[in-house]
Amino acid sequence: MDYVKYQDIGLITSPIAIANRNQLSNLVYIISAISKNIYFITGNAGSNILEKDSKIHTYLIRYNIKNNLFLKVVAHVALQLKISYKFIQINRKAKTWIFFMDLELYYSLYSLQNS
Repeated sequence: MDYVKYQDIGLITSPIAIANRNQLSNLVYIISAISKNIYFITGNAGSNILEKDSKIHTYLIRYNIKNNLFLKVVAHVALQLKISYKFIQINRKAKTWIFFMDLELYYSLYSLQNS
């Protein structure tokens, strides 16, 4: 049975640990089956998920875990700013965005209307 691929989809995740790669790669695999292109903002262990697939465009965000509470807060704010900056740069490439942060779906879907 033939079906039409959906528009380009963007996926934003926070940088993940190695233990979470399987869940994230399964999500990317499902999205890639229904989308022409995926614009994928992630980091750390998520950086090379399906890197050989030409329709998955990966943008890396590095995050180092800090021990000090103050440094953790500063690093997390910096992480959010980096993700936001990259999102602003590429948000017009995908019409629909999925925010999958800390492996919980905070925002189910965010649709962008390109003008």
